[in-house]
Amino acid sequence: MARVVQAAWEERLAWVDKIIRRAGYTRGDMKAVPTRIVGKLYRVTARAVGMWHAKSGCPRNSDSTTYDLAAVIEWHEGWKIDTLNHQSAIEEGSPGMERLRLAKAAREEIALERDRGRLIAREDVHQALGRLATILRGAGEGLGRQYGADAQGVLDEALADFTAEARNSFGKAGK
Repeated sequence: MARVVQAAWEERLAWVDKIIRRAGYTRGDMKAVPTRIVGKLYRVTARAVGMWHAKSGCPRNSDSTTYDLAAVIEWHEGWKIDTLNHQSAIEEGSPGMERLRLAKAAREEIALERDRGRLIAREDVHQALGRLATILRGAGEGLGRQYGADAQGVLDEALADFTAEARNSFGKAGK
């Protein structure tokens, strides 16, 4: 189940990244996404997004014109489950009930993996890798001063390979 949830989550992130880039934004801009872009992501109007905020508690930034996309995605997943819960016409064993059960299981699996420390946001991984590379670059400069440019060159080359592999493994930071 964890792999299915992870695959679905990664597919959703790739789709969100595509829409964000098409609108001219980067991953770093995801904490201040305009209402119209949130609407595009969910294929609803900007007015519908505003109604989500007003009537259903969709989180909005204090400037009242932008949204933190991570918070909206998390809210929307919960909102979908709540909406399915309140549909009185759902009968035991129906397709709607099965969708509800799968949505709840996926949400619980994500929360459990996050609590266990096995699920880390891609952005957090990028930031940690960047901090580690900065430490190593500083060490390379020290090696260069003490042992010459060749010593620093070896470490710089290793860091370039490290950075390329990180991009290949996790995608570009902010993209």
